[in-house]
Amino acid sequence: MSKHIAEEETNLEHKTGAKKGAKTIATIVVAGGLIVGGITGTIKIVNNLESTKVRNLVNEYTSYDCLTLPKKVTINQAYDLNYCDGKTLYNAITKSGVKYCEVLDEYYTEDGREIAVLTITGTCTESIPAECVEINGAKVYMAPTGYELNGENAYRTINQSYTQIIEKQDDYSNIVVNGLDNVNIEVKEVQSRPFSDIISETLIVDVPDGATLNSNKECTASFRLVPKE
Repeated sequence: MSKHIAEEETNLEHKTGAKKGAKTIATIVVAGGLIVGGITGTIKIVNNLESTKVRNLVNEYTSYDCLTLPKKVTINQAYDLNYCDGKTLYNAITKSGVKYCEVLDEYYTEDGREIAVLTITGTCTESIPAECVEINGAKVYMAPTGYELNGENAYRTINQSYTQIIEKQDDYSNIVVNGLDNVNIEVKEVQSRPFSDIISETLIVDVPDGATLNSNKECTASFRLVPKE
């Protein structure tokens, strides 16, 4: 699902923009001194053009037609950063075909309609080959720590939790989740704002008041859309 452009240097792992569980969490280093907890390996954006930077951000964090910007980022300064102009973000969203956008629990759609946010929890089984050693011609199979042995394989049960946005429905009982057992779905209907509202806003990296840099010269912040000054 991940789409990268030529300006990026990539060590490929995996992508999850829509909050899917049991995926490898990596790091994205973005021009402007921002480090984002990310999802495709280590990516360094070498083109500082705002439109390119924002297009990369939209592509990287879009899954299942939904752009979900990360709620926690790390930045190497203890004050807010203007990440991009809202019109640049609006253009990237509309050109990408995104249907839904979430920025710090604020939701956007093309026409500002009511939508449904599903919180899905469940379990799945991960199976891997067991560790095998041969002693005097006999094979001995062992399960890694945290796994149970089943013949020549080892398995473990993983708890999964993620959110997904869909259109508002009158009845949600027909929703089917593949690949998970013991599924539970919580539904929250929310009123979204139109994409056009983003034009009059600025995407910032919001650093909490009184924040200080840690020993790595970093502090935790979040993406936020704020009205233009």
